[in-house]
Amino acid sequence: FSAMLNGENELKGRVENLHKYLKSNTQDNDLMIIGYGIVARGDIEGCSKLIVNGQFEGDFMGKVLYVGENGRYSGDVSVDDAKILGHFEGTIHVNNLLEVGSGGIIEGHLFHNEICLKIGAKVTSNME
Repeated sequence: FSAMLNGENELKGRVENLHKYLKSNTQDNDLMIIGYGIVARGDIEGCSKLIVNGQFEGDFMGKVLYVGENGRYSGDVSVDDAKILGHFEGTIHVNNLLEVGSGGIIEGHLFHNEICLKIGAKVTSNME
């Protein structure tokens, strides 16, 4: 029973951290979430924040990209800030801060102003 409570508390903490991250990085309410188990393809327009916890293939231009631990993104991105905890493949342009978590993987072309790599992050790309 205690293991179940610990798992529930961990999930709550992760959700709270995600909400804090999004609030601190944008003021807009135009948010799109691709949830666990969802596979989506296409280009996203008119959205400033994109959260990928499932799989997404396509292009996105906005303010914030967040790829969760189980998320997979394939395509081109141009954003102000990005946090990659899962897998990203393609070209990513980040105007401000790119953070790659300990399980994060970036493959492709990377253009950034500032980058924060956590221990265990993997970046196999051309960086500029």
